Amino acid sequence: MSAIENKFLADGIQKMVYLNKEILVIDYSNRKEADMIKKIIALGDFIKKENRHVLLLAIFNDRSFATPSFLHHTRKVNHEVGHLIDRKALIGLNLAKRMILKGQNLVLGSDTKSFNSMEEAVQYLLEDETVVQTKSIL
Repeated sequence: MSAIENKFLADGIQKMVYLNKEILVIDYSNRKEADMIKKIIALGDFIKKENRHVLLLAIFNDRSFATPSFLHHTRKVNHEVGHLIDRKALIGLNLAKRMILKGQNLVLGSDTKSFNSMEEAVQYLLEDETVVQTKSIL
């Protein structure tokens, strides 16, 4: 994955450009609930301001917790700008967080995917829609 350009935006949101496609990256690693909520709100505000379709990559680790309040804000942001998020990928989820993600996907009717590595997540985000549809059929 060479030729990746990174640009930092507001409140910990990063824009990664790879093969002329932009991915918004939000890193929740080692963050407490208040900071995670601040970041998800900033992300929603940024997407509203840009008002264009985006790809999203969120990074978690064992020290970032999906609390009820954080999940509430996530649902709120998804309601406001979910129509502008073409694909969402998460990395760094343990088994418990993957189960929470499954519940969130059911509640929100979304298709957020979890991956073991940044490379797998970025590959998924950059795949052409026709390739993704073909893979699901096979």
